Amino acid sequence: MKWIRIVLGLDASNSDYCCFLCTCYFKKKTDFKNGYKINRTLKEANRCYCEKKKEERMGYVRKPIIDFIDFMRVMFDTLHLFIRISEQLIWILMAKINEKDATNSMDLEHRPNLKIFKTFLEEKCKIQNPLVFNTKDKTIKLRKKINAGQTKKIFECFYALDENDMDENVHTINEKANKSSLQKVFPKLNLLVENKVFGRFLTLYGYMVNYSKMPLDLGAYNEELKLWLEAYLKLNQKEDDKKELTPYIHIFVFHTSEILAVHGNIHLFNTQGLEKFNDVVKQYYRRSTNKRNDKDGGENFVGQIMNCVNRNEIEKFGVTIREIEHKIIRDERRRYD
Repeated sequence: MKWIRIVLGLDASNSDYCCFLCTCYFKKKTDFKNGYKINRTLKEANRCYCEKKKEERMGYVRKPIIDFIDFMRVMFDTLHLFIRISEQLIWILMAKINEKDATNSMDLEHRPNLKIFKTFLEEKCKIQNPLVFNTKDKTIKLRKKINAGQTKKIFECFYALDENDMDENVHTINEKANKSSLQKVFPKLNLLVENKVFGRFLTLYGYMVNYSKMPLDLGAYNEELKLWLEAYLKLNQKEDDKKELTPYIHIFVFHTSEILAVHGNIHLFNTQGLEKFNDVVKQYYRRSTNKRNDKDGGENFVGQIMNCVNRNEIEKFGVTIREIEHKIIRDERRRYD
């Protein structure tokens, strides 16, 4: 979504006008009755970015780089939408667990519900070291760097889904999501409301990515999304309404039906393949062959290790080896000039 904002000349995701499809003001109370329609236009974008007042700019901060694609043709990634909303739901569950344990002890023996959750993540979801222990603040939080596959795996394990159910079988998702699966994982906690919010999100997401098999018409689907949002906001009550409603949740609830009506199967825009390709490229980039060559006295072996270390270190500074080589060449030329 960050790239979309840069290309369209929009402000950051934590701004007051953070939706890239409509001009809603996020500090206002959510309008469930009327909802929000896709109303951003290229003409408006080219005119409003130079206005002085924030209310008149409506989130436009620069001239769009690509000014020939209408906002109705701009698509969000279904994979990232699922991940970001899932993170919010898992953090709510984590807060509920900490509230019921009611202790600041860093020993999991005194936190029975958190211990169950940790065991569930490690054994069922295969996530190693899922918790972060902060001895200074005496808090235990979920590790932030949980990737897309692990987030998806948590939901699959909660609702006993098969690997292909999330993307292919709408009826299986609907059937299993309505069961009180969270209650089975945490038998001593009352999680009926949380399970309803978790399970209904899974069902509605399944309808979205399997539009051709959706048993509801778009009007009924839109109403179901609003009902889910009301339940979510009651579960995640905070003083600042802006923090409750993230951009992805706003798009999921208020713009999914409109986008489905125009584009049909939006799961075709899923970038999971590109994400996997990116992981493979990074894996090879950081890999060292460590092949020994006795003819050069082991110099090739040492050089391979040094190159691997250099690649990992240079990546932290956001530059490539080729850019550094060009800089060295330019500096040498200046010396002789």
